[in-house]
Amino acid sequence: MMRVLDIDLDFFLADCCPLAEPGQRPALAGHEPWSEAQVIAFLEEQCGLRADAPLPGRVFETHDQALSFWEEKLAGGELTAPFHVTHVDAHSDLGIGFPGPNYVLYNVLSIPVERRCDLAFFYAQRKLDEANYLLFALAMRRVASLDNVRNPRSRADIPQELVLGWPRSVLLGDEKLIVEQHQGIFACTETEVALKTLCGLLVISGEKLSLSRYDRDGLVVFGKIEKLCYRPKG
Repeated sequence: MMRVLDIDLDFFLADCCPLAEPGQRPALAGHEPWSEAQVIAFLEEQCGLRADAPLPGRVFETHDQALSFWEEKLAGGELTAPFHVTHVDAHSDLGIGFPGPNYVLYNVLSIPVERRCDLAFFYAQRKLDEANYLLFALAMRRVASLDNVRNPRSRADIPQELVLGWPRSVLLGDEKLIVEQHQGIFACTETEVALKTLCGLLVISGEKLSLSRYDRDGLVVFGKIEKLCYRPKG
């Protein structure tokens, strides 16, 4: 598996600085950058980079441009997916702030994988930015595994929806239900599908029910869906 090193320069600040007004720079006090020697030592000793053995890369003004760069390298055959990402940043870039993670969780994941890669569409909808591009990369199945290397003073900013293991379900009309983060199938008949989840059994009742997809991203229930409810474990 190929590995990608993804670095945001705000990692190299004394503390995480708040966003500045458009066109302005953040206040320096309390957010002083590391010394040149400290940055070089981190890059060489922790990241394995060397000035005499440069690796392919690119510098961007905003971090979400890394996603377009990865797509470019994939198209050119210089990168293969899925790949591992080591993300060195003061922030997780997994959907903190507006628009948050829900657009990816409930809109992007509900469409076929090949349509999730239309970056121009998501930019036009103002849904893709530097605060959530890694979540998009995961939804696009570009990233197989992710290491988040945080600034020692980074705030907790990974959305709870991503880490607590809660099930997610999206009902499209009354004939299609997408379920993510379940823990397996408990029972399946034409009138009832029961899925094991962190919250208990998620029971889908209806007529002519069937499972059309079952993989690491979840499953899709088709049929006449009449009711969803939880039953306690056991």
